[in-house]
Amino acid sequence: MLKKVRTVLAVGTAMTIAISVTTLVNPAVAQAAACPNNVLCLYQNTSWGGNVMLLTKGTSNIGSAFNDRTSSFSNPTDLKWCLFQNINFEGRRLLTIMPRTASATVGSDANDRTSSVTYQSAWCN
Repeated sequence: MLKKVRTVLAVGTAMTIAISVTTLVNPAVAQAAACPNNVLCLYQNTSWGGNVMLLTKGTSNIGSAFNDRTSSFSNPTDLKWCLFQNINFEGRRLLTIMPRTASATVGSDANDRTSSVTYQSAWCN
């Protein structure tokens, strides 16, 4: 009986090590994890690739350098964020990003369409 318990523990340890190694060698996951705490990271490409925009507060105009270029995100904050199609939080709300989440894609409805971003405001309910 004791021998069987040791075998199960050894298998469990091997599985944990294999999972950790997979996470460490996956550059996309490492990129999303690299987003600083308390900052929303918007990425130009899917799977957290390309240029990144760091936001600590909402913006009514994301600017020409990143307008209509968001394809993935990482949100290590405790805030709910909303992406909008047009400047000044107008047009469609494209995506609601929940706290402590990340996604390799914003989905086809929101991909490359974001022009303004806000968090936990009247526009983001």
